Amino acid sequence: MRHRSKRGREGNVNGRPPRIDTEEEAKDKRHGRCGVIGLFALYHVLVVLGAVWWVFSTCEPLGLDAPKSAFSEARALTHVDVLSKRIGFRQISSPGLKEGGAYIKQQCEHLATLATKSGQFSAQVDVEDVSGALNDVIFNTPVTNAYRNLTNILLYISPKGAEGKKALLVNSHYDSTYGSPGASDCAACVAIGLEIARAIVEEGKDIQTPILFLFNGGEETIMQAADGFMKMSKWLPRVGAFINLESTGSGGFPLVFQYSGLWTMEAFVRGAKHPRGSVIAQDFYNMKLIPADTDFRMLSADHRGSLPGIDMATVLDAAAYHTDRDTLERIRPGTTQEYGETATGVVDELLRAMADGVPDDGEHKNEKAVYFDGFHTWMVLYTMDTAMKIHSLPLVLIGVAYFLRRSEVDGIPLRGLGSFQLKWGFAGVLIGILSLLLAILLPMAFGAAWVYFTGRAMFWFSTHYPAYLTYGSMSVIGMMLPWQTNSHHIKISSSLLGLCVLLGGVGLHLTKAGFGSSYEFSLLSLFGACVAMFIPMKLYSPFRAIPALVMAALPALGCLTMGLAFTEHLLDKISLMGVGHPVWGIYTPDLGIAGLVGFTVFLSTTLLMPYFVGVLNTWQKRSIIAGLFGVSLVSAGLLGFNSPFSVYRPRRVQLKHIHETTGASPSAYYSLSAWEPLPIHTILPKSFDTEKMLDKTDSRPSIVMFPLHKHTRCYYFEAPVTSTKPWGATPPKLHKVKHEDAGDSTARRLFLELHWEKPGWGVMNMTGPILGWSLTDSVAKSVREDGGVDHVIRFNQDAEEPVWPFWVDVPSGEELRIEMGISYFAETAELNAIVAEIPDWTSIATATVALSKWTFS
Repeated sequence: MRHRSKRGREGNVNGRPPRIDTEEEAKDKRHGRCGVIGLFALYHVLVVLGAVWWVFSTCEPLGLDAPKSAFSEARALTHVDVLSKRIGFRQISSPGLKEGGAYIKQQCEHLATLATKSGQFSAQVDVEDVSGALNDVIFNTPVTNAYRNLTNILLYISPKGAEGKKALLVNSHYDSTYGSPGASDCAACVAIGLEIARAIVEEGKDIQTPILFLFNGGEETIMQAADGFMKMSKWLPRVGAFINLESTGSGGFPLVFQYSGLWTMEAFVRGAKHPRGSVIAQDFYNMKLIPADTDFRMLSADHRGSLPGIDMATVLDAAAYHTDRDTLERIRPGTTQEYGETATGVVDELLRAMADGVPDDGEHKNEKAVYFDGFHTWMVLYTMDTAMKIHSLPLVLIGVAYFLRRSEVDGIPLRGLGSFQLKWGFAGVLIGILSLLLAILLPMAFGAAWVYFTGRAMFWFSTHYPAYLTYGSMSVIGMMLPWQTNSHHIKISSSLLGLCVLLGGVGLHLTKAGFGSSYEFSLLSLFGACVAMFIPMKLYSPFRAIPALVMAALPALGCLTMGLAFTEHLLDKISLMGVGHPVWGIYTPDLGIAGLVGFTVFLSTTLLMPYFVGVLNTWQKRSIIAGLFGVSLVSAGLLGFNSPFSVYRPRRVQLKHIHETTGASPSAYYSLSAWEPLPIHTILPKSFDTEKMLDKTDSRPSIVMFPLHKHTRCYYFEAPVTSTKPWGATPPKLHKVKHEDAGDSTARRLFLELHWEKPGWGVMNMTGPILGWSLTDSVAKSVREDGGVDHVIRFNQDAEEPVWPFWVDVPSGEELRIEMGISYFAETAELNAIVAEIPDWTSIATATVALSKWTFS
């Protein structure tokens, strides 16, 4: 019995009819095909396990008995215990912030005493209260951000005789956002700074450059204290560079994700003991695709500041970020050790680099660079000028590979750049584009269909693996569909080289556009060309497939690990995305995660997809696609009907007790809102009557969250007036002290005062024509959808100063209208009663709000 070849037209590459396999050859081919499929499966399992290890592995923590010269996680966490557990909430205007500042000052004074006694160092502790304002853009909305009496604590340590040198600034913030004890964000960062300072002093480290530790008391109100340092501090002229320590998650993975000044990044590469980071994050930040910010923007010469420096943060377990789950117990063991050891090495290297003065990058001063790490062991760094040369190499190699590729079909040699290779190379470009689109769009379509037919969005939030199984499987299906089965090795290698031309072209184009993240495409293109050269003539030999798999492993690991880290971060941060469109917003979380998973799968598997599908026969391809679709359905079905939230990964909820205090008899109501588009009825307290919801279509209630109110949907319910009165005996009020007319009588200056017994987090919206004010040089303007103009001021104050004076210029004869809302975070009996009725799988941030409306002429 004889079997016809199943290559069809593919056996006819030489113009000869396909040769018919013998029964023995057909049997060997079947067995070999199964072996190759098994080898591919094992390869992908190993790559996934390697990526998981790279993302989640960390250091062994050192205890309290660690050598004095070593960074110790246990010693650092004693500070976190005091700040986040014993003191607790430390938002601006709270007693906890003052207690936290007093504790940090005490620790700094102790270290300064030790440093001075050693005779090796001179040391000084300083406390600066900063006030000011800046025009900023917050969530794409122009806002004026004003602040008064925020406290910065500074510890200066200098080797004797080096006091005249520029110092390295190590910045972290000790305030927490409201509703969170802020263990990771950012008590842990403060603790790392204190532990680095302790090691310098107690070890008597031989440093040649001064170091200034800044513990600032106002980052969560949009970097106010760092802005105050840059505008008011007497220490600023003595600073030459900085490192900013931040956190957006309790699970570790400390990475560098922003820098200014190429020499600072070079110092990071030399000094980091556990280097993690990628320019991809910096590209995303620069494009404002990540809705977050750090003090880096206020300090950096590339933004609002004047200093070169680097920005580090932890990114895993962002579900705890800015919630009441951000506790000491939540910080994963070993992650503070890793963060501290990396920061210590970088600080040491920056100090060495500044020993003879702040380095000058010269012609590379403002040049961008490409950087990425390898398995948190080493890091690659090169400038964009060099990137243009390096990222061109894959295309050169592909051209060489086309000319040098030698093979034979049925004993007849094929050499050089034949029409067959060109045809399938061009086909590889087109199939690669289609494969990329399907890899992203198919999981997105599945996610949209699931939400549409089941009404269940974000089913993967509380447990992440269903997202990878569901959307990853659909992505692989999308990638397999365009590639042809029963292929020939010449066709596979030629189409793979065509795919590499596509990847290399994309990488080169992104490089020219200034995106450092282009390195991933160029890396894939380079290794893909090597894989194409190792495609064996005997496709069904598992042993001969190993070299191709080895060549594909490194770029696959690199793409998958970085993709996994960013996906994990987004899976947790998606609960902060906002409600979006009132109809389509419910689909946005699943579409976003599905697209990101699909893109990650494409990058990490695309080099081997032509080979893998080419080995399969039609039945095997259909069977694998059916199996993967079944995996998607089963993984979604098993958890898709459960609550997406859990005690560990809670739903973020805001509960406000709002009081309209302008009239003689204040009225009150509750507002309840969430940060994502899921229905809110599942968390409504029993005491809230949904049939008696209040209609608050005017702008006054939303002013207290401006501009974040654009990303939430509030529901209002009747409420009693609070008996606690967190604002004091009388609610906050605005008073006009006097007015002055301009010399030409075209304008009038109104002198106003804010009277409040106790400070809080406030927002004013001034409407009407405004010519200027005392807060900033220019007036921030935000245009509403109806064409009106808002002039919004966010203001915060820490010290209890009962009067805040300011002036506003308006055209003569015009009225000035002001809506004002001030939030107070002290617990009240009314709020506590509502919180007790809300499920424990929520994280509730509560506030009592004094809302008022004023008109001045």
